[in-house]
Amino acid sequence: KAYAGFPSLPAQLPQFPNWLPTKGSDNLWHLQDSVFKTPRCQLWLKLSVASPLRESLVSASGQVRLSLLARLIRDALNETTYLAGEANLHLGFSDKHYGLDVRAGGFHHKLPLLLEAGLQELRAFGDATVWRERLQDNHFLRRFEAQREEELRSYRNAYMKPGDHCADLRRALVMPHHRLAPEKAAVLVALDAGAIAKFAQEFIPSLQAEILFSGNITAKEAQEFANKLPQWLGRASQTQVAASGRDQSESRLISHLNHPPMRIVELPNGSPTIWIQNSHDAGNRNVAVELYWQFGQI
Repeated sequence: KAYAGFPSLPAQLPQFPNWLPTKGSDNLWHLQDSVFKTPRCQLWLKLSVASPLRESLVSASGQVRLSLLARLIRDALNETTYLAGEANLHLGFSDKHYGLDVRAGGFHHKLPLLLEAGLQELRAFGDATVWRERLQDNHFLRRFEAQREEELRSYRNAYMKPGDHCADLRRALVMPHHRLAPEKAAVLVALDAGAIAKFAQEFIPSLQAEILFSGNITAKEAQEFANKLPQWLGRASQTQVAASGRDQSESRLISHLNHPPMRIVELPNGSPTIWIQNSHDAGNRNVAVELYWQFGQI
């Protein structure tokens, strides 16, 4: 009786999003907000490449090129994202081991316009005609040098703290694709705008999309967005596996098999692996230690 006046708890959200068939993306996942009912939604767009381009991202050269390309895209969208932020919208590009991540969110009725602007800028970075103009544009070349210098500074200062250095060594120990900052800095020193232009023209047209919508957006609206995605990326529409007559459960399985994996090293069972390395800053007397445990096969 003491709690009779308390409001009832809202129904829990579904644990997993639903897979939806679409012509515009290899995978579309949707989670409808049925609790908060605010006019907002979040979108995660996973843009990955298949072999052999995926293997090129394992090298320091491929990772540096991708990281600098993502930085250039963010810089080109800086004015757009600033104005969007004033309207409580956000859009960001980040480089990953499989390609690019695009994250956007805010009021859902204006979000498609922001996404279209961002993806059209991404498409422009894969256009040979646009690159010919940019390589002759002194303003763009100055912006390129500024972004390259900022990236180079981040690599050279990455290990100022022993804890950051130790954490990066641990990642390099267990993830074969992970490259240390000095190796990336050495690649970036010799990189110019022409090399990024060549990489972008090969990389961007090959991107395949996986989409997750969450929030106050219907399944129909999510599908409509996904169907526009090939046009915004400048490539022919791809037909879903589900449209070929297979059932949806089989389609989900086939799509999942094409998901870009992250490989890690399997540590020897019962034998500890120890890596000791001097500090990047010889004058720093602090010590950092990281312990990493790994489960065996389950």
